Amino acid sequence: MIANPTPAQYPKDEVFVERFACIACGGGHLETLANGRFADEPLRSFIEEDPWGECPLPYIEHEPWEFVRCQACEQKFHKRILSPAWQHVLFTQWMTDAAIRHFEELHGVNKPGVVFQKTQDAVRHVLRIQKMTRDLRLEEEPLRILDFGCGWGRFLAVASLFGAEAYGIDKDQDRQRGAEDLGVHVKHSLDELDPSLKGNLHAITLFQVLEHLEHPAAELEELRQWLQPGGILVLETPNCEGIMGIRSPQEYRGINPLSHINAFTPKTLRSIAERLGFRLVAPAAAHCTSEAKSVAKTEVKRGLGALPNNPVSGRLLYNSTDLYFRLEKQPLR
Repeated sequence: MIANPTPAQYPKDEVFVERFACIACGGGHLETLANGRFADEPLRSFIEEDPWGECPLPYIEHEPWEFVRCQACEQKFHKRILSPAWQHVLFTQWMTDAAIRHFEELHGVNKPGVVFQKTQDAVRHVLRIQKMTRDLRLEEEPLRILDFGCGWGRFLAVASLFGAEAYGIDKDQDRQRGAEDLGVHVKHSLDELDPSLKGNLHAITLFQVLEHLEHPAAELEELRQWLQPGGILVLETPNCEGIMGIRSPQEYRGINPLSHINAFTPKTLRSIAERLGFRLVAPAAAHCTSEAKSVAKTEVKRGLGALPNNPVSGRLLYNSTDLYFRLEKQPLR
């Protein structure tokens, strides 16, 4: 049962705003891939089944949504998104910390095996970044990493244990407090960072962040100013290749029109980064396992991806939306 709206508690602003230009290249020729209203099935049921602090449907059910693709660069995104004031409502009233933790419990995110795997992944990222930035650092100079949209700070806590200077940015106060419990200091915005870090960071990571940003290209352009030339950018997003609408729970999780407002594919993720002066690179080899088979499997994939005459060359390394880039040149636009 959905509660009746209580509009006095919420902003007077329009609930949704429209993006008329491509979020990646700025082009204006957009084609509609799918559209409807939030009250339409199956989207309504998908939203109802999610855990919420307060269900948003009473405020949005009569609103339209539209999923589009840029005809110039093929970037996909939601044209209509929550206005800034209502985005604040989304992350403070609807997607509360308690609701997020309940969602994670329902999907087994905090099961011991999943936590173990996430920590392994974090260690591998730190090992790769340390190796790939070695030439940028003086002897005994610590690795300086910024995790943008760092959540509860798990990755930064791991990096700190390896001796890195780890910095985090996250707007959510509950997550900031959670990161503090891990000994990680998280700022609300880039403006709160020490200005001396600008142009001196060795690596910047965005794990499952770009899909949430209203202006992802502008955010990346600002972040590149904090990165040292030759520094590493790590981008991870959901892979939305093949998603053209919201017809299944999997598609809903990929392009939820309230929070996953941008839909990246391997091609478009690479494109948005390269347009800003980053070059796609293979991540350094890194292993965090006691299983010999896992090491062998990883190295076979790396070997196949490196063969210049192999028809699948590069696919095993780059045909994903978990990619590494190096800052090498001025942006193209």
